[in-house]
Amino acid sequence: MSFSGDVKRELIRIMPAQRSARLAELAAFVDCAGEIGPERNVIGLRMENLSAAMPMRIKYFTLLEKTIIIKDKAAFGGVSITDIADTPEGSLRIAKELMRIDEDGRISAGRGEVDEAILSGENERRAYLRGMFLCTGSMSDPGKEYHLEFICSDEKQADQLVIVLAREEIEGRVTMRRGQPVVYVKESEKIAELLGLMGAHVSLMNMENSRILKEIANSVNRRVNCETSNLLKTVTASGRQIADINYIEAHGGLSQLPDELAETARLRLQFPEATLKELGEASDPPVGKSGINHRLRRISEEADRLRR
Repeated sequence: MSFSGDVKRELIRIMPAQRSARLAELAAFVDCAGEIGPERNVIGLRMENLSAAMPMRIKYFTLLEKTIIIKDKAAFGGVSITDIADTPEGSLRIAKELMRIDEDGRISAGRGEVDEAILSGENERRAYLRGMFLCTGSMSDPGKEYHLEFICSDEKQADQLVIVLAREEIEGRVTMRRGQPVVYVKESEKIAELLGLMGAHVSLMNMENSRILKEIANSVNRRVNCETSNLLKTVTASGRQIADINYIEAHGGLSQLPDELAETARLRLQFPEATLKELGEASDPPVGKSGINHRLRRISEEADRLRR
């Protein structure tokens, strides 16, 4: 199962308590996946492009049933909300609730944006974002990368989505992909905020766990790389120092060096992998790191003098 699919399975089970929030989520469904036929004045739902089509259809009709109050069911023969939604009369009632009626009193066939009055409150905007993600969204596995996106139907829809995200202090950026605008969020903190806003709290927790594991792994890698680099530097420096000491030994011996330099030279030969700090601690009396470094530099200078 993909992480994106897990998020949608969590979101699809959420049913807002407030009618205005249910209306906002329903508006997102219709705006993204609504199949509006102006000839018949009927609002349907396109399912072929939606993942988990049957659960999405169930959520759509559940939203309808809990949101659009149809008092005169007898006028439709006492049929279910599902049947009512597929009739011109039922669609007209839905369109009025969603503010999708044009000046001639017909269902507006144009898609691309939800009426701003429906998105007036924070709960309504969160429900709208949830509906948009269910219909058009996807998210990468946070263990690999941070990327959440919405594939919009047109620029108007993308612009509105960017505005709604901005009201929640989330920056949505727009790019074009195969002729369609895509609104995306890449910052891990903002993706986490968006998951929380939409109500995907389990997915948010899983993302945070994944992020913590990734940060630990990165921290361990940085420390290992740093220690490896330091070890290589130590080994390289030690190799040069040993070469200088052996050259002095072969051209007059270490006895020609002052006592403290001769002691340090012998310690370096005895402990070729020791750090400056460890060489200083092994000296008698102990010497600081800078003192040992100074002694080794003088040994190197003496080797260079002999080579000339």
